[in-house]
Amino acid sequence: MWENLNKTADMEVGQIGFHSNKAVKKIRLATKDNVIINRLNKTKEEKEVDFRAAREARDRRERDDKKRQFKKDEEAKKAKAEADKKDKEEADAKKKADAEAKKKADEEAKKAKAAADKKAKEEADAKKKADAEAKKKADEEAKKAKAEADKKAKEQAAAEKAAKERLAQMEKEMEERRAKLAEMDEEARKKEEELLRISEKAKSIDFTTLGLAARSVASKPVEKGAKEVKLGDTSAFKETGSAWVQDGKGGMSISWTGKTATALTGVTGLKRGFAAAATVTASDDLQRIKGVGPFIEDKLNALGIYTFEQVSKMTAQIEEEVNIAIEFFPGRVKRDEWVKQAKQFVKKKWMMLIM
Repeated sequence: MWENLNKTADMEVGQIGFHSNKAVKKIRLATKDNVIINRLNKTKEEKEVDFRAAREARDRRERDDKKRQFKKDEEAKKAKAEADKKDKEEADAKKKADAEAKKKADEEAKKAKAAADKKAKEEADAKKKADAEAKKKADEEAKKAKAEADKKAKEQAAAEKAAKERLAQMEKEMEERRAKLAEMDEEARKKEEELLRISEKAKSIDFTTLGLAARSVASKPVEKGAKEVKLGDTSAFKETGSAWVQDGKGGMSISWTGKTATALTGVTGLKRGFAAAATVTASDDLQRIKGVGPFIEDKLNALGIYTFEQVSKMTAQIEEEVNIAIEFFPGRVKRDEWVKQAKQFVKKKWMMLIM
């Protein structure tokens, strides 16, 4: 029944109405129950109600409630705003941190890429430089090798030409020597014939490898005891050395201590004079080699071998060819180690020149 009560704002304090009068139940008493009324009257207290004050108090309470609720709402709103602000600040801070981290990562990646690119470029440049230097070196070596090969080929050709010319000269000299055999006594003729036989075997010797002893012709007559021998060309002769001087009357060994473009100077050993056109051939005392006696030396000279340098250049094959050509005991040249001994003498000569 309480839900049927109705209270509006324009009603006085203590006044009520009903939503539906039909729903109001009315009870009528036929008679008054004085006992109940008397009991009520005994406890009856009549007071004068100040409806305005009550309403103002109610309104005050409502206002206070509204203020408290407003304050509570404001505080909640403020708390929410602060929470939202905090969330936003945290979100902004995270966004900023993420952005900075991304920026840093991008910068580091960029820096790393730049460093990698730089390193790659440096390595590429280094490789390019190394390749260029290697190519340059290879080209230079190839050029040098070609120059050396060309020089060697030229020297080889010159040596072959010189050897052919020397053999041709020897042929001519042998003809002259044969023509004089009839004028010699039996002993001298026998020796000369043997030497001529040895000379004929010079064709079998590889003078391109051995080289030729320096040789020239006196451009003027040479007097006995002269200190200078005039030659057409001294370019093939060393600054100091010894030589064999030969003419139609025979020959002898001399030595010299200097030279000009056309003469050997500081000459000693000329025990007689020689006519112009006498041959001067650089030679060493081959008898200093163990196993080489006077006649073996003559045979070596007849073959065209005059110097330690020529002997030092003998190969195993040339050793055998020379051994056969000079008609020596089989294998004697090799057993006596002529090549080893000659190399030692060549070394000593160079040491003396340096000193």
